[in-house]
Amino acid sequence: MKGKRIMTGKLRALCFCTLLSLCTLVFSATSHAASVGGSWEVIANAYSLQLNITSIDTLGNLTGTLVQGTRVDPITGFWSESSKKITFVRTITNPSIIQVFTGYLLNAGTTFCQVGEFQHMMAGSFEAFASTGATAARSVFGWTARQCVG
Repeated sequence: MKGKRIMTGKLRALCFCTLLSLCTLVFSATSHAASVGGSWEVIANAYSLQLNITSIDTLGNLTGTLVQGTRVDPITGFWSESSKKITFVRTITNPSIIQVFTGYLLNAGTTFCQVGEFQHMMAGSFEAFASTGATAARSVFGWTARQCVG
């Protein structure tokens, strides 16, 4: 009987540790993913935009909008916490007019936000097509984004 109680206690401890590890993993994945969520000021090929990342699930699937002036375009894509990489498709007007963005989260330090604000910076490139003003001579453009949260 004593041996059964010891085994039951060990099994409970193992189950508790496993559950605690899984909870920590899920919380860690969600907190990191959520850290790039929110509103970003973007400069893309000299145009000012606002990137709004409204959701990132635990698998890294993201959704949101890219706002240019009064136009609001939906985005869908991916966030990879391990590589700090974002990839998303901007659908302009209809599904046949798109731009594909890829970028990386950078350690920007304190160079562009007010003291006491939380800072993130991303930079990358996007591919445009003839329907969005690109040409065969130039279809890839640069972009940067910053997020200052006080």
